[in-house]
This record gives sequence, structure tokens and C-alpha cells, in this order.
Amino acid sequence: MEVKHRLTKNSFLGRFKVGSKITIGYFIALGIAVTGTSTGLLVGEYTQSESLQLAAITHEELELLHQLQTAVLQSRTHQQQLIPLAENPNDFKEEYEHILKHAVTIRKIWSDLNLFSQRYPNDAKFNTAKLDRFLLNYQEIPEKYLKELDMLVNQIQAQDLKNDIEVGIAQRQLLQFTNSDLALKFDGISDDLVQLVAKSYILAKDAESAAQEANSFRLWLIIVALASSIMLAGLMALLVSKAITQPLKNLTNVAKQITSKSDFNLRAPVISDDEVGILAVSLNQLMIRVNELLLDNQNRTKSLEEANEKLISTQEQLIVQEKMAALGSLTAGIAHEINTPLGIGVSAASLLSEKTRVLSAAYHDGTMKRSDLDNYLDIATQSNTMLMGNLQRAAELVQSFKQVAIDQSSEEARTFNIKEYLQGILIQLHPKLKQTKHKVEINGVEEIFITSYPGAFSQIITNLIVNSLIHAYEPEDSGLIVISYHQQVSSNYLILEYADDGKGIEKENLQKIFDPFFTTKRNQGGSGLGLHILFNIVNQKLLGTIDCESKLGLGTKFTIKIPLE
Repeated sequence: MEVKHRLTKNSFLGRFKVGSKITIGYFIALGIAVTGTSTGLLVGEYTQSESLQLAAITHEELELLHQLQTAVLQSRTHQQQLIPLAENPNDFKEEYEHILKHAVTIRKIWSDLNLFSQRYPNDAKFNTAKLDRFLLNYQEIPEKYLKELDMLVNQIQAQDLKNDIEVGIAQRQLLQFTNSDLALKFDGISDDLVQLVAKSYILAKDAESAAQEANSFRLWLIIVALASSIMLAGLMALLVSKAITQPLKNLTNVAKQITSKSDFNLRAPVISDDEVGILAVSLNQLMIRVNELLLDNQNRTKSLEEANEKLISTQEQLIVQEKMAALGSLTAGIAHEINTPLGIGVSAASLLSEKTRVLSAAYHDGTMKRSDLDNYLDIATQSNTMLMGNLQRAAELVQSFKQVAIDQSSEEARTFNIKEYLQGILIQLHPKLKQTKHKVEINGVEEIFITSYPGAFSQIITNLIVNSLIHAYEPEDSGLIVISYHQQVSSNYLILEYADDGKGIEKENLQKIFDPFFTTKRNQGGSGLGLHILFNIVNQKLLGTIDCESKLGLGTKFTIKIPLE
């Protein structure tokens, strides 16, 4: 897009750059101001020199006293702050470093005050008589105070405080030092400084008054010159302002419209060839580039939205596949487990049927003997015992599988016993566990009930055990998995701890185990969704938290905290 610029040169100043416009007006006004000011300075220099000297000296003394007073007060404040900070070595050390800085300041100012007193001995004009007495009274106090404080702090830091008793002893030592005679004398420095500062302030004000009186005539001349320069500067300011601000106003108005309307097709008028004109040209070029970038950004955003929708769809499909794979594995295991008692029951029923047929034939032929009846009754009793026991076992497995299946498919919460439900989950996982050498222990009291989502609870335990079998152990290992639970003291929360004694997790992987699609068994069919699903169930479904601790070679521990209701 081509942008046409309108260039207007309607004044003499319009031909110059902004810096040149300002310089012209500045030097005209400055010439008059310098002339008047120089005259006033030369006339009043002689009469003012002594007053200025007195003012400078009194200000020097006042400044030194102010600095000393501030340093003393800050030193005492930081020293008192050391008492509560004794229990924290880092904060204690940092606080003492502030005191050391103030100590350097105190020593330097004390030395400067001595030099000042020596330059003007017993001079009432400069308040040195009182200053001499002050320095004499407290000559050794600051150094003694700082040295004793340094010795006490070094002693405390060397003790390496390890418990509350040692911290208490150190705090008492610091408190005793705070209330010691030496510390109180050090505080007296601040009290006396108040009087010295007040006296120095009065002298400084008197010196300033004298300087002002000596300077009044010079100021009158300067005022006259300044008044003339202000009038001329005002006229020049109007001309320069119009030449500078009008293009800026135009540029600002366009910028506001672009901001408020988000209309990047607007263009700023170019009415000068100075820096503002160059800025207007640059702004117009920027708007062209912004339009191009917006169009490109819209295209990129559309592409990213399409890619994100595909990613979400793929992730949902993988999660469904993960759940279906787990359900298929569980169903196959249960079918195999049920097949065993049913097979034994069928065999017992077949034997009983055969013996019944033989006995019935002997009875009808009249060849049945008492021993045949006794043998039949014995076999019938044994077969019935086997049949009932195995059918009962199959019924228990079916009932357990049915309850877990209902919980897995239902989104409703119910109240259930923690220990009984954990045992039921282990029954479902028995086909998978019996193929290994691992043992699973459940530790916890039987009286704890929870009102929650049992399907989600089952999926948590199942995912953790399956994750341990896949990642924590080699096929030939004999491991121990311990599931412990208890109610948190003084709260309505269940603390569930799951621990195995397997390989453990590497430190760099520990922060990523709950990330979707993260797995160390990618080449062995791992999807990396198991712990991610578990994390979402605990946080979103059960409104709880889950943490993981692990060390290589020492196993892994998951701690889950969920509300009991």
C-alpha cells in the first residue's frame, strides 16, 4: 500500500528541525538573562562573600550533625532488630551488615567533626564551643559500643544456633546489651545531637538571612533581567510551541483514534519535515505492517485452532482406549478366575451324575448292595461339598466384579467401607497379581467409611498397582506393595498412602510423571496416560490432592488426600 504525505512549510520555523527551533528561542532568552544576572552577581559578590562563607560553614556543621544523628539512630534500630532475627542466621547476618555500614559512617563523620572543630576552635559563630564539649564527652563511646557489639555478634554467629534454647540465650544476650550502660550512653549521643542540631539550625538560618540581605540588590537586577527575558521567551514559546505542538497534536489524535477504534487503516497527516514529520511517516508505515501482521495472525490462529481441536480429539480417543484396554484386561482375568471354580463344579457334578446312574441301574437290577449305597453316599457328600464351595467362590467373584463394574460405570457417590472395598479391588486384580511374585498389604482400621465415588476410587488403586507392575519391577522380582490409610487428625480428610519397593523414579522424571503422554515404556506399548488420568480423577472428581516421592533403588510413594464426605 502506498501512503501519500502532504508536506506544508508555512513559516520560517517550519523549515528547522525541532532541536533547532528550541535552540533559537533558548539563546535569545538566555542572552538577556545572562547579562542581567552577571551584573547582579558582580555588584553583590563582595558584600555577599563573607555571608556565604558563614552559611557554607554552618551548613557543613549542620549536615555533619544530621548525618551522625541519622547513623546513630539507624544503628540502634538495626541492633534492636537483631533480637527477633537471632533464630534466622541469614536474616541476622543481613541485618548486622546494615549496622556495619552505619558504623563506617559514624566513624567517618566523627573524624570529620573533630577536623571541623580543629579548624574553628571555640568559635561562637560556628557553634564549635558546644561541639567541642560534645566530642569530649562522647570521645570513646561510639568506638567502644561498635566494638562490643561486633564481639557479641561474632560470638553468636560462631555458636551456630541449633535449637530454641540456644536462640533464647542469644536473644537475652542481645537484650542485655541493648539495656547496658554503654548502649544507653550511645543513645545519649542522639539526645545531645538534638540540641546541637537545633543550635546549628538557628545559626544556619541567621547566615542565610545575612546572605539574602547581601544578595537582595543583586536579585533586583536579576529580576529585571529575568522579567524581560520571560516576556521575550513567552513570545518565542508561542511561536515554537505552535511549530512543534500542532504536528504532535495531529499525530496524537490519529494515535488515539487507532487505539480506541482499532482501525489500523487510519493514517497520520505529514505537515512538516522535522522529527515529528518523520515520526508520522514511520507511524503510517507501522500501521501498514500491523495490518499485514493481523492478517497473518488471523490465518495462523485459524490453523492453530484446527490443530488444537485435532489434538483434543486425539487425546480423548487415547484416554478412551486406555480405559477400554484396562477393562478388557480386567474382564479377561475375571473370566479366567471364574473358569477354575466352575470347571471343578462341573467335574464334581459329572462324577455325581455318573455314580447316580450306576447306583440306579444296580437298584433296578436288584444287585445293589449296602456297600454300594455307602460308597455312593460318601461320593455324593464329597461332590456336593466341592460343588457348593466352588459355586460359592464363583458367585463371590461375579458379585465383586459386578459391584466394581457398576461403580466404574456409575457417576453417583455412595458410602462404603475403605478396607472392604480395597479387598474387593484386590480380588479383581488377583488374576494379574498371581502371575507375579509380588505381595500386596492393606494397613488401616476397619471402622473408616467414606462417601465418595467408588468407581473413581477403584480406578485410582488399579492404575497405581498396574503402574507398579509395569514400571517398578522386573518380571523376576519379588516386590512388596503396601496400601495404608487413616483419617487425618482434626479434619474430615482421608490420607491414602501407596508405596512399592521397586526401582524408583529418576529425579528429572519425577516432575513429569503426571503429564499427559509421558512414559518411559513408549517402546513397550505405554501410552503415558495412566498417571495423568489418576491425577485428574483425584483433583477434579474427588477434589483432593496427590503427591509423589521417590528415590532410585528405594521405591516410590504416592500420598493422596481426599475428603471423607
